[in-house]
Amino acid sequence: MTERKQERMMQLQVAFQAIVNHSLSKSFNDLIEKNINIFKGFKIIYSTENMESQLLDHPLKTIEEQFPYLKKFFYGQGLLFYTDEIYQKTKEGQAEIKLDYSISFDSNIAEKFRIWENGGSLDKDSLRFGELIQFVKNKGGMNFDYSFFVIENYFDSLDEKNDRPFNSIRALKRFESLIYNQNSFNIYHPIFTENRESAGKRACEVFSTYYDNREMVLELHTNRKLLYSVLLKSILLKKNEDID
Repeated sequence: MTERKQERMMQLQVAFQAIVNHSLSKSFNDLIEKNINIFKGFKIIYSTENMESQLLDHPLKTIEEQFPYLKKFFYGQGLLFYTDEIYQKTKEGQAEIKLDYSISFDSNIAEKFRIWENGGSLDKDSLRFGELIQFVKNKGGMNFDYSFFVIENYFDSLDEKNDRPFNSIRALKRFESLIYNQNSFNIYHPIFTENRESAGKRACEVFSTYYDNREMVLELHTNRKLLYSVLLKSILLKKNEDID
């Protein structure tokens, strides 16, 4: 690691500590102004309980309460953003921040889509799965991010005898064409406008993107492990009664 990278890592560690120890009763301005040299040059998003934030028309803080299958990426009910440019615009009046929300499915949920699309039974999970589908379809503007599932199942997908990863992505692709009416939808009798052959071709395109970029996938595997570590550390900090 070069000396410059080491300095940046040290600076990031100091910025992280400043955020962790920042009192929720104090403002975002209090955090940045007294640490402006620490944050300079970084792009930072962090979670807070200080402000309301909406996911389309749904508060972030209530998603997990009403839809147990979904887990929001950030723990607070609001998000705060910092870049040098955004902060300067905020000081001058206001800064516009455009957010693009996406839903990612891990292997557990993706495989439920595979079973469901194939006509299988979800047994006791049918009701909750139906609530998930209704939430997703009623919030029509959401994007799907397949990367989490593909990376998690990348090495399994290379096994020609293991068609589970492919069938799961095909089911998710076909789900995009589900005919949905809030008043008449029946989870036991779904109707799709796209056939399996067409959805399968689109699933192949998804995997091809990752097969053609093996080095990128291996790097993402490493990043994913790091992300798990950060999230675990966040949970441990959240449970620390000495931190306000």
